[in-house]
Amino acid sequence: DAVLLQLFLNLFDNSVFWLQQVSKKNKKIEITLDGNKGHMIFSDNGPGVNNDDKPYIFEPFYSGRGEDGRGLGLYIARQLLERSDYAIDLAELSADRILSGANFVVCFIPEEK
Repeated sequence: DAVLLQLFLNLFDNSVFWLQQVSKKNKKIEITLDGNKGHMIFSDNGPGVNNDDKPYIFEPFYSGRGEDGRGLGLYIARQLLERSDYAIDLAELSADRILSGANFVVCFIPEEK
């Protein structure tokens, strides 16, 4: 599915970029799937998302922390997911935070309206 491919490309690109910014020996990206809840958690052990950046990370052209990127990856991922009634958000609950860096929850079950 093209939507999932684009989602993974953007999430991996972001994680790899931010993992290169830290000096850790064991850099990790972990994907956790929960079929019962219909969601996936994509996490890394990079620097995480700066608190000041959290409200804006899904906005177009917002890169945060002075990143040289175009700031479109998370915006595009969210837009594509929403077209399929899926959702992506920054994990705020400790139960959804797998590694110490950035953690994103992708929900594949449409919210009831």
